[in-house]
Amino acid sequence: MKITWVQGDKSPVFKDALWVREEVFTKEQGFPAEIDYDEMDQTAWQLVLYDEKSERQESSKAIGTLRFFLNEAGEYQIGRVAVLKDYRGQKLGKLLLKEALKKCGVLAKSDTVILHAQIAAKGLYEAFDFKCVGETFLEEGEPHILMKRSLVLGKIPAELLDRSKKILFIAHLAIGDFTYLQNCFKAFKEAYPHLKMDLFIEEVRCTSDAKKWPFLKKYSLYDWAETCDFFNKVYRENYSPALRAASIQEAKLENYPIVVSIETLASLNGAGLAREIAGDKGFAAGMDIRYKWYQLAQKRDLKNLDALIEVVKPYQGKARHISDDYSYWFAQIGGVQMFKEDQYPFVNIPEKWQVHAKAQLESFGVKADQPIVFINHIAKNPRRSWKLDQVRELIELMQALPKWQDTFFIINGIPEIFPEIENLIKTHQLKNTKPFSALDNFFELPAMLKESDLIISVETAVMHLANAVHVPVIALMRIKTLEWVPLNSELTTLIFTPKRADVIADIPASRVIENLPENPKKG
Repeated sequence: MKITWVQGDKSPVFKDALWVREEVFTKEQGFPAEIDYDEMDQTAWQLVLYDEKSERQESSKAIGTLRFFLNEAGEYQIGRVAVLKDYRGQKLGKLLLKEALKKCGVLAKSDTVILHAQIAAKGLYEAFDFKCVGETFLEEGEPHILMKRSLVLGKIPAELLDRSKKILFIAHLAIGDFTYLQNCFKAFKEAYPHLKMDLFIEEVRCTSDAKKWPFLKKYSLYDWAETCDFFNKVYRENYSPALRAASIQEAKLENYPIVVSIETLASLNGAGLAREIAGDKGFAAGMDIRYKWYQLAQKRDLKNLDALIEVVKPYQGKARHISDDYSYWFAQIGGVQMFKEDQYPFVNIPEKWQVHAKAQLESFGVKADQPIVFINHIAKNPRRSWKLDQVRELIELMQALPKWQDTFFIINGIPEIFPEIENLIKTHQLKNTKPFSALDNFFELPAMLKESDLIISVETAVMHLANAVHVPVIALMRIKTLEWVPLNSELTTLIFTPKRADVIADIPASRVIENLPENPKKG
């Protein structure tokens, strides 16, 4: 499918839109042809959806359309939504509506969108947060209802985004953060394809201790970020004060017209860095962090920004998810409209690392039909970690079950604890068990996860990556971190700590046993 936008009624694309409208509204629904084209078409934005896969057509075929324009009240008004009969049932109406709302957000001429919905189509629009206003009315003899929704518009002026050629984002990123923020960066690039998008990755562990530099230099997130084709440049060497200073100077020489910090750690003072790099001429935006009363310098830096971004999306209640907050950030930045399906995590694993994972499993002695369980027990925060002895207990309990007795177990761990894992395996004679770590490249991890049949993970990025590679996961979580629940409820089994103050180690192995899937093999 190909989506094409055009404004006005002078383009051949508009003729394709008229053809679809005639097929649906005039020939199929029986509306008079003379009422279809009107003066609004002269300035309206027209979207046309083409089928490029039709074997019967030498050229692409127009199959769907809609238009929108600014009405007299200054609202965006969507109308003339039509999909050819043979192409219905493929959610193309939803696709058209999503693209229209995204376009409205980027143009940023109004924060309100209305439409006159046929009663039969009301449910489609309600799924996109449109609300009914008033009573039903007849339009050309057909019952309709006025529906309305609001948009979050960007705080960066639309004309500045339109005329600029590049933008810099500043972020401190853990792998779990990037699992969801990646979608937001991708959506921003799709909304503003003309902008070169650069990323300055802050390193909270920045240190003068040279002994730590080799480890920090190989932080696996850099591998992932640098493969994302929506980034033009990644400033990644910020793990020492000297290197960070050099990166800042390099960024200042770029003369970025727009610099946006999405730092939420108060210790990093993203507002100050955004203003420093943007200088006096650039537009600087940052997170509206609530500093302590005594953090006067940070508060001053906030006041020097051109725009402030709210950290938490309001009015979510218990349904709050971290991906909703991230999407809200980018709506505030540039009017980027994201929907639930746009927030689902993904990871594009290079073929090289998929081959590498298969070869590694073969070297472990894993048989072709043998179930594989990947266990991740460790997190940076000890409160989010399981004890290694609990991993041992879980493996022994699973191997005692007939369905799971032939399973191959992979224990994930950082290189520093490899000897401890190997000693555990040897001491307790755990059969079909090997330690694993992504030593050379980030993609070793998702590639191995993809080969697994079940993932059991504490509250880390691994449980989100499990969703990204579409493998069932049992996630061990603290009840106070509900906003970090993996998005795919069908693939995710959640086991929470009994109390809010509990740590992950308070979850016994027996609770994992109680929640094992019926079939050891995925799918």
